[in-house]
Amino acid sequence: MLVANYNKRAGVRRRLLNAREYQLLQYLLNETEPLDPFSEEPSRRILLPDLLESDYVQAAYRDVTSRTFVRELTRLADLGFIKFTRNGTSQSNVIVELDFEAIAKYQVY
Repeated sequence: MLVANYNKRAGVRRRLLNAREYQLLQYLLNETEPLDPFSEEPSRRILLPDLLESDYVQAAYRDVTSRTFVRELTRLADLGFIKFTRNGTSQSNVIVELDFEAIAKYQVY
């Protein structure tokens, strides 16, 4: 499903998702996969601080500034692939979750 989103063009020189955004979305899909395949929830949630500290993010974004990570995560939210929710007022309680309806919206058939 995501391969179509990666290959989809958003302009002459720009794909809908760049390679790093695509890989980040793949990582989120894998990390938030439900433990129980019969769960009513389509995915688990991940806390933003846990995402920031994950080995994957540390490796994938080591050669760029933290601003690049924030910009790409925000772009995924702007496209609707992910959404942020807050559990309380603390910055450490920001939750990242996938929006499967948005992912399906960009699907090419």
